[in-house]
Amino acid sequence: MISPVVLGEIEDTPDEVLRARLHAVAAQLHVLRDDQDIESLAREYINQGIFSAGSITDARHVAAAVLAGVPVLASWNFKHLVNRSRRIRVNLVNATKGLGQIEIVSPPEIE
Repeated sequence: MISPVVLGEIEDTPDEVLRARLHAVAAQLHVLRDDQDIESLAREYINQGIFSAGSITDARHVAAAVLAGVPVLASWNFKHLVNRSRRIRVNLVNATKGLGQIEIVSPPEIE
């Protein structure tokens, strides 16, 4: 699966060859929905101080995965996503909203 956030990041890739390769990979994946529920959950993460307002894209990425019921989100983004404390706080918000839990890990952690 891939989120609309990642598709936007692919579009912003300046290297045309790399962008085309990324599009080819993305075309094989299911695109998660993008709606107001995602925006609302992302804003809640920001309001709770889990993500800064400048990291709305990261918050949307997590929200899209959570609302789609994705159990594991893999990312190389150690600064804003792959962080034990952040994952715990995301899951606390999710629990208060009756949403599922999510693991946010780096790709090597997936077997």
